[in-house]
Amino acid sequence: AGKGAKGKSSQFPRNTESILFYSRGSTWKFSQPYKELTEDQKTAYRYKEDKTGRLYKAVQLGDYSDRSISRMETEGLIHISGTGQKYKKYYLDEAQAAVDSIWTDILGFGTRTAAMEITGYATQKPYALLERIVKASSNEGDLVADFFCGSGTTAAVAEKLGRKWIATDLGKFGIHTTRKRLIGVQRELKASGKPFRAFEVLNLGRYERQVYLNVGGRLNGKEKEKALAQKEQEFRDLILRAYKAQPVEGSSFFHGKNAGRLVVIGPINLPVGRLFVEEVIMECRKIGASRADILAFEFEMGLFPAALE
Repeated sequence: AGKGAKGKSSQFPRNTESILFYSRGSTWKFSQPYKELTEDQKTAYRYKEDKTGRLYKAVQLGDYSDRSISRMETEGLIHISGTGQKYKKYYLDEAQAAVDSIWTDILGFGTRTAAMEITGYATQKPYALLERIVKASSNEGDLVADFFCGSGTTAAVAEKLGRKWIATDLGKFGIHTTRKRLIGVQRELKASGKPFRAFEVLNLGRYERQVYLNVGGRLNGKEKEKALAQKEQEFRDLILRAYKAQPVEGSSFFHGKNAGRLVVIGPINLPVGRLFVEEVIMECRKIGASRADILAFEFEMGLFPAALE
């Protein structure tokens, strides 16, 4: 869709973007979308609605034979006015122009409806854009995947259109925004009596923890505690080596040093939160240290601004 071009330039402003599509085989699903008329256009063209909800406009019959008119009446293609005058029905869904490669009807977040979708995520795309793509390239019940999901528009569209979906992102803010948005979609569908699916948020980093937390064999309480402590020590040694840090001997709160900075490794089975960071700061103050690195599998959402505070 056009972005609009402002200001002077030494070349023609680039106000279009391209969407690339691929297929893993010689055949693929494609449902041709058609341009929808605005309410003003429908009024201007005097479209009427039949019993099934389809829109049509009534046009004078012209030079049709009685036989042709009789056949059209049988097929439900004749409109009779209040004065008894007969007209031919032209259905909107049969007359609409096919959507081509220029999508000027999708106006970003410029409309009031689109503006209400805004989540504050920098790379968010309009719902209408993803709706067109999902409808054109999949059927109900199909699986839709977005591996750079950002604010979750693809997943939200797929859920509303009855598709299954997978959404992934490296950014935790993206996952948090997507999760919140999909809960909103579920509530919306529930309120309108429409079906929706449950979903699960998976964190790939957590699976590696299980290697260190899994203690096999038949061990009593003390033996298991000792084995877990050994596993945790192995884990810390591994992280320190990978970080090229020297281990700190003795019972220090910190686990290592690297280029004048203290290193502390967060717990294996819990995300690092504000209390842990506060404890690190307190320990630094005790020994007069001004720099420390905290390494962990996971950090709580919103921890960075809390730590700055």
